[in-house]
Amino acid sequence: MFAQTMVDHHTRMMAEHASVLSMPAATDSGSALVGPLSQMLDTLENTPRAEFDAAYKRGQIAAHEEALKVHNAYATKGSNAAVREKAKAGGLVTRKHLDKARKLPGA
Repeated sequence: MFAQTMVDHHTRMMAEHASVLSMPAATDSGSALVGPLSQMLDTLENTPRAEFDAAYKRGQIAAHEEALKVHNAYATKGSNAAVREKAKAGGLVTRKHLDKARKLPGA
């Protein structure tokens, strides 16, 4: 349930950001995963089942903490007013996701 909510919210958010930035929306959400995020996904895919829940939880917390920093930074210092507003709204959603991620099962 948590994972599907993340997919739904992130897909919608990417489309909204694309409209504000006048760029095409990504049709493949996986295409946005580069660098550390791609490495996190590779690691998770190779995690033994017994350790999966804890690894997934750690990854979600880390990714949402980083996303919250980015949203908050742009919301306060960004140069584009429309994008600043999207960053503020995105920060609120990201905070909710982070709170839910912290309550996921796992160590």
